[in-house]
Amino acid sequence: MLKSGYKRPLFRLGTMKELDTILNEILDPELVLLDSRLDRTTGSWVVVVDSESGVTLDQTSRLAKKLVKHAEVEQQFPDGLQVEISSPGIDYPLTQLFQFKKNIGRKLKMDLAPKWASVPEKVRLNDVQGNVLHVSRQKKEFYIPLEDVKKAYVLVSFH
Repeated sequence: MLKSGYKRPLFRLGTMKELDTILNEILDPELVLLDSRLDRTTGSWVVVVDSESGVTLDQTSRLAKKLVKHAEVEQQFPDGLQVEISSPGIDYPLTQLFQFKKNIGRKLKMDLAPKWASVPEKVRLNDVQGNVLHVSRQKKEFYIPLEDVKKAYVLVSFH
């Protein structure tokens, strides 16, 4: 949390690595760390987490409190450290297998390895079998290994 008179913290070389080590030590086991970075415009530490069952406000709040009260964080940032913890938004790419499983039945926009050039960019995710995505578009079906997916986003549709 912020103390009054908050000043943007100075991050020295190696600070993010140290903060990520602390984060991984206290991260709830059901949460998966997707991103941890410094927002240089605000001086905030931005953390993005997800889980198979979704992320609650209570989980993000508890994590933020643990982080700012951690002894090493208090020592490195005596004037406080602004921490922003969130789950991935709709504009955040799917990167973990469980995220694809949570989105079975939805339409995706995918950027694939060159060998999949014949697959349309926008597809429906039908199933996930092991590390293989079963997708389709216009009655054509494709089985794409997860490692061949460069980026994938859920497409928002309003019915």
